[in-house]
Amino acid sequence: MKPSGYLLMLAVLLAFSGAEYGASRLAWGGMGVLGALALLVAAQTAYFVLVSMHLKDETAALRKVAALPLGLGTLYAVVLMSESVWRHL
Repeated sequence: MKPSGYLLMLAVLLAFSGAEYGASRLAWGGMGVLGALALLVAAQTAYFVLVSMHLKDETAALRKVAALPLGLGTLYAVVLMSESVWRHL
């Protein structure tokens, strides 16, 4: 990857982080914010994995193998966020 590709990846990840911060400040209630954050985290993680691990150039089978731990990690993050929201209701 060229240095400009890394700068683009940094810019995209910073944009995702800004969107997550903005979503955390919205007055949508606990579950609305949780849903928005979960979608943003999943999209940010998928982008990072595809770009940094060069999975966009790999076969579909290898991408599916890499998606399983990604999905489990995302599920775990949603469970932790749900617990935090539930405690503060």
